[in-house]
Amino acid sequence: MRSSPHPPHGFYPAYTLRRLAASNAPEGWAAMVRDVVELDQASATRMYGDALPPGLTLLR
Repeated sequence: MRSSPHPPHGFYPAYTLRRLAASNAPEGWAAMVRDVVELDQASATRMYGDALPPGLTLLR
């Protein structure tokens, strides 16, 4: 039986953090996995593509 390349259920944050560290990803990416991070406007635009119309915000 082959082992799965995916982490066991519930271990995704730790697995993701190890992969980010191994790939020398920016610390901000790891922080978004570890902590609740409020995105600034520039980051939100990069993540969601086009900017939202003025006055429209995404709810959590």
